[in-house]
Amino acid sequence: MAILHFTFLSSFLLVFHAILASDILAGHVEHERKSYIVYLGERPQELVDVKPLHANLVQRVIGDEYAASDRIFHSYTKSFNGFAAMLSEEEAKLLSSMDEVVSAFPSTRRKLTTTRSWDFMSFTTNVPRAAFESDIIVGMLDTGIWPKSKSFDDAGFGPPPKKWKGICQFKNNFTCNNKIIGARYYHHEGNTSEGNAASPLDTIGHGTHTADENETTQWRLISYVMSSRKNKEAELAYGAGHINPVSAVKPGLVYDAAEIDYVKFLCGQGYTTKNLRLITGDNSSCTAATNGTRVFDLNYPSFAVSVINITKPISQTFHRTVTNVGAANSTYTASVSSPAGLKITVEPEELSFEALLEKKTFALKIEGEVRKTSTVLSAALIWSDESHHVRSPIAVYAS
Repeated sequence: MAILHFTFLSSFLLVFHAILASDILAGHVEHERKSYIVYLGERPQELVDVKPLHANLVQRVIGDEYAASDRIFHSYTKSFNGFAAMLSEEEAKLLSSMDEVVSAFPSTRRKLTTTRSWDFMSFTTNVPRAAFESDIIVGMLDTGIWPKSKSFDDAGFGPPPKKWKGICQFKNNFTCNNKIIGARYYHHEGNTSEGNAASPLDTIGHGTHTADENETTQWRLISYVMSSRKNKEAELAYGAGHINPVSAVKPGLVYDAAEIDYVKFLCGQGYTTKNLRLITGDNSSCTAATNGTRVFDLNYPSFAVSVINITKPISQTFHRTVTNVGAANSTYTASVSSPAGLKITVEPEELSFEALLEKKTFALKIEGEVRKTSTVLSAALIWSDESHHVRSPIAVYAS
């Protein structure tokens, strides 16, 4: 009997240990889950409910219909087709391999910055405002606002437009007025993080209301994002330029890019026709004519070369197309400023236009050497007809 009792006790302990280990493992897997955004491409043209499709995709991965719905905390249906869900890394990889899925990537937190308005930049001083600029509702995504700020004083504002259907969440003494006509708080996991309140009210002092505060420092900022010690004139530096709104109204030349340009770009990156159509939502195809398009030839107004091996000289050619939006009959001449070690040539060096919206193509070639790693060489291309100066930044960097 003692032997039987010992055997039973051992079996019980073994089963208990197995259950405990299973619970610990399940808890570990649960802990590893994080927010992922699953991108399915263009939203359907027909008015269909895509949420059951989203749940079905997750169900095929985890094998549980009810748990699949709980995992999804948001479905994107307005601008594109996709959803956000709590997934493990392995589950995200399985979803990415499905034909219906373009990609699945972690949802990361971004720091929001305050943007000054066109009025602050004196844009309206020299440019006439359109008569239809009234009853416009502006939406902002931010960490919160402080409604008592002078920036949100509603003096002179009438009642909200009749088309407004939103709400104002009244929590933590937050109230709306005729300027702040609505406010909502969103948090994907349902619980607020430490230091944040479940309200549109900014409680930590970094929201929209900081735009109107005049805070200065008693120290001189010598080295910040755009360092004065290194690459002071680097084209990649934050704050390296400031828009001139008056000049931007009449640019002279523009680097335009249509849908076909981005189709060629995606095909050139190795996208299949199936994945391409998930993104475009139409019958676009990757053919022999589009598969050879290089990333360097996407019609951007900037030029950048990444140097992998500094022991070898570089030689990179870019092709660009500019559209004349200035005078019908005009001629632009190219000028290049470049640092020592780089030779930059443009072919042709002159572009002559005879009509508005006429297009011209040119090639820019960069040759030379970068002798040190962690180096950025900055240059610029300027097309000028004496009235307009169309500048394109050029950066060559060795990582």
